[in-house]
Amino acid sequence: MGHRTESEQVIKALVRAFERTDRGVIHKVHHAFEIGLGHVAKVGACALAVLIKGHHLYVANAGDCRAVIGKRSPPPKEKAAGGKRGKKASPVSGTGRGGDYHAVALSEDHNAKLPKEASALAQAHPGEPDIVKCKHANACYVKGRLQPTRALGDAYLKYSEFNGRPNRSDSSAGRYIPPPYTPPYITATPEVRVYEDILDDPSAEFVILASDGVWDLCSNEEAVRFVGRAIADGDSMHVSQRLIAHALQCRAKDLGMTVEELRALPPGKSRRSKHDDMTALVVMLQGGAAGVEPECAAANPQDGKVDTSIDPTIPPEEWGEGGTAMG
Repeated sequence: MGHRTESEQVIKALVRAFERTDRGVIHKVHHAFEIGLGHVAKVGACALAVLIKGHHLYVANAGDCRAVIGKRSPPPKEKAAGGKRGKKASPVSGTGRGGDYHAVALSEDHNAKLPKEASALAQAHPGEPDIVKCKHANACYVKGRLQPTRALGDAYLKYSEFNGRPNRSDSSAGRYIPPPYTPPYITATPEVRVYEDILDDPSAEFVILASDGVWDLCSNEEAVRFVGRAIADGDSMHVSQRLIAHALQCRAKDLGMTVEELRALPPGKSRRSKHDDMTALVVMLQGGAAGVEPECAAANPQDGKVDTSIDPTIPPEEWGEGGTAMG
């Protein structure tokens, strides 16, 4: 009973932290909106947090960032007889001296393209045929405006006072959503999952936290195998930065470009149309690659830079001006 009570307290604390942060963002936005800076009403970010406390791992998620754990499978000779053989290795196979790596998702995306999320919105807002608009199967938007169904900020999808004005060609009044308009459509309240005794599992070696810009280009398995291969090869330094570089390489290949050509695109809309912003954090767990410190890397299409200035071992209050929110 004691463990349950403690877990419940941690969950409540995480929920409060997200909701208080959101209220703080809205408070900051309100004054700017009132003096005519209407665009601030659509400023927002998804958020993802992982907390390790004792033998429990807590994952709090609001939006489409994702946490994935990398687990090491036993080497083939340790597996039970009768398994599949002769399977061709993937180009990013995580096979090493310790066996293959496989991924287990720790969070669930909150995105309008998912039937569960679209159905919940339709039930909460009956009579609004535009509650979810899809450009294609992988690009669906709440009221035609935003893909995530949970996020910090994005005040115009939460409070009617931040809805813009019709017939305004400038942005001073903010983004306008015509009737029917019955906010709130999205929430900052996170979904919190608790994993017990996961740190006692010797096969659980690392956790990847990344924004949707990474997951748009890499599957869970691909990302885990890429990181796992680096660990197996004894080359895990700056693995977060290298994971983002790998994602950019995949995108460049899809576009028929080189990474250099992709990075050479002018910052802003030109680059943003090719890839989303990307933030990745790889945390080694007990029993994994001992001695490797957590590292965060981010690729921003607005300026084309990869930032590795955030060391998650440093408390947020000591980040100064360099701190960046995931999402």
